[in-house]
Amino acid sequence: MNNHNIDRMDLFQQSPTLREQLDLLIRERTKELYTRNKELEEEVANLRQAAGKESLLHEKLESNLQLLEEANKEIEAFGYSISHDLRAPLRAIHGYAGILAEEFPVELDGNSRKILQAIQSNSSYMGHLIDDLLSFVQIGRRELNKQEIDMNELVKAVINEMHHSYPGFNANIKIEELPLAFADPKCVFIAVSHLFSNAIKFSSPCSAPCIHMGSLSGVDNEVVYYIRDNGVGFDMKYYPKLFGVFQRLHGRDQFEGTGIGLVIIKRIVNRHGGRVWAIGEIEKGATFYFTFPGQKELKKDLEIG
Repeated sequence: MNNHNIDRMDLFQQSPTLREQLDLLIRERTKELYTRNKELEEEVANLRQAAGKESLLHEKLESNLQLLEEANKEIEAFGYSISHDLRAPLRAIHGYAGILAEEFPVELDGNSRKILQAIQSNSSYMGHLIDDLLSFVQIGRRELNKQEIDMNELVKAVINEMHHSYPGFNANIKIEELPLAFADPKCVFIAVSHLFSNAIKFSSPCSAPCIHMGSLSGVDNEVVYYIRDNGVGFDMKYYPKLFGVFQRLHGRDQFEGTGIGLVIIKRIVNRHGGRVWAIGEIEKGATFYFTFPGQKELKKDLEIG
């Protein structure tokens, strides 16, 4: 018998063992595949369940957002109604107090005149407060009319208005060449007016007040506008209160105002999808920064001097 026949015989004799091993491998592999298939089925089931939950959560979130929007509209409508209705009686209180002071100057003693002055002063303050509240509510209610804004012309108009509002104020006002903005012109005018008003108010105690407005390139080439003054500044540890409603970092006896101006600025900028922040130091002034999405890129970066 030649070698080929011997090999065939050995292979034939060994084939049952090989078949058993092969059969064992097939069973083990089949078991592994079956186990993995079950795991995949469970994963698919879990994913479908999660997707169903996500869908329900999404629907619930949409429903809650709609309820929140409706609640905000109701609050704004309520605030507008209350503020609007309060104006007439306040004017009456202020007017009648003035009539008493004018018509009965002899009959009123010094203490009575002080009381009437206090009534007029507080009713006047309440009037300004209501006006600011109405402005705050109206900004949230009005539709934004976004367009390209020549910030240089807008700032000139703001400064002209400031000269009428603060006729006795004399400051060194420096305005750099400003890039275009893409926003609602009326809203931007209100925001910039409040920022200049703040700068004027809090730099008025300085012997040489200075207000500087410029721009620089921010994140992803966004345009950042800033208004800086050399006034009384503020302590950064109170920064969280800076843009809060009715929050004041200085007393009414030091500086006039209702404490709503910065809230209005923040609401305007937020409605445009922009950012607003500030940096200050006591007795060294403050700088307020704000951005509007969609602004034109600066041709070159500018630095704050």
